[in-house]
Amino acid sequence: MLLRRAAPLLFVMLASISLVRADDGGRDGECLAPAAIDRALREGDAARFAEVVRGLDGDVVQARLCRGERGLVYRVVVVDRNGRVRRLVLDASNGRLVYDGR
Repeated sequence: MLLRRAAPLLFVMLASISLVRADDGGRDGECLAPAAIDRALREGDAARFAEVVRGLDGDVVQARLCRGERGLVYRVVVVDRNGRVRRLVLDASNGRLVYDGR
């Protein structure tokens, strides 16, 4: 069981390309730098990541705060309890699921 869970996690961690792609209008390279993330959190444009992912099922492997078509989004890679890699896009203000790339 441990190996079954670890294999996808290792794959995701070693991948050199972005695994999160979605039809949310965002493109790679439009993710925020640390200073911009701090500003977005301070100004209330985005909720803290811990608040947004409370209901997610699985282990978060990668997360980035990015600009989407309708505002800020969290692009998240999760390994679910069945060992599947899921690519999610969550609305950064409320955690609502925008895209699930199962």
